[in-house]
Amino acid sequence: MIMFPMKLHIYLKFSTLPGQQLKILGNIQALGGNIPDRAIYMQYVSNKCWKISVDVSSQSISNNKELSYYFMLEDKTGLINQDFGNHRSIEFSNLQNETCIIETWNDLGAIENTFYTTPFKRIFNHHTNEIIPEKKLTEHTRLIAVTPFLYDGEALGLIGNTAALGNWKVSKFLPMHFNGKHWYHDLSIDETSTSIEYKYIVADSDGNFLRYENGENRTLLYPNTVAKKMFVNDGYARLETHAWKGAGVAIPVFSLRTKMGLGVGEFNDIKMLVDWAKKVSLKMVTFACKRYHQ
Repeated sequence: MIMFPMKLHIYLKFSTLPGQQLKILGNIQALGGNIPDRAIYMQYVSNKCWKISVDVSSQSISNNKELSYYFMLEDKTGLINQDFGNHRSIEFSNLQNETCIIETWNDLGAIENTFYTTPFKRIFNHHTNEIIPEKKLTEHTRLIAVTPFLYDGEALGLIGNTAALGNWKVSKFLPMHFNGKHWYHDLSIDETSTSIEYKYIVADSDGNFLRYENGENRTLLYPNTVAKKMFVNDGYARLETHAWKGAGVAIPVFSLRTKMGLGVGEFNDIKMLVDWAKKVSLKMVTFACKRYHQ
């Protein structure tokens, strides 16, 4: 049974420069109610971490099925940059009286972001991974990762330096579950543990180990809280980039010419161009509109 107010601790792994500050904006009143001017400043912890602790009211939970949020970076001039992605969402049914969330900043320039835009999600990428409805967190820690760089039949897994993580034996890696948005796995952690080291791996459809993610081992340092549940969002697994190739055409709208047009290019002409592009197997069409200045 959840007691109110619920305590929520959110940590963001991010290195800032002098004069920079981090904010968080979410769909509950304690996190600004999705109103940018009400974004909440986070607290500096170290050169690699910021945090915020808030109380979540029963009204916020009754008004929202899930908790969603994103981060904003403000420099000393007041310029604000927002991180990318909409994969940060946790169902309130998974939260406890005191819950800890450890997050990763998702840079707008990350190449993986391209593959989560509408053209790739709806047209170019056809995922064949089995989608399993997300289960309620029953263990202490849930590790979460996303990636657009899996081939058909491949899946993410976990391996690490504890018995629960297989002690780095590839034959004992932990398979992860895909809920349609991200991959996750729940871990039962020894209460005496202060940290773990781990990596994401790729497995084939038969459950055989294929390869590690790139880079150094990941380290999870457990914050000094009494939280009974912890969510760790690691962002993108560090996998090799898949080169995507596709021919297309870029044309200003005013350059379109059809028998039905007036010779200056009209929006009605766009459909004929798109039909032609599909016929000759082009992957995309880009338009430029002429600006008129007074």
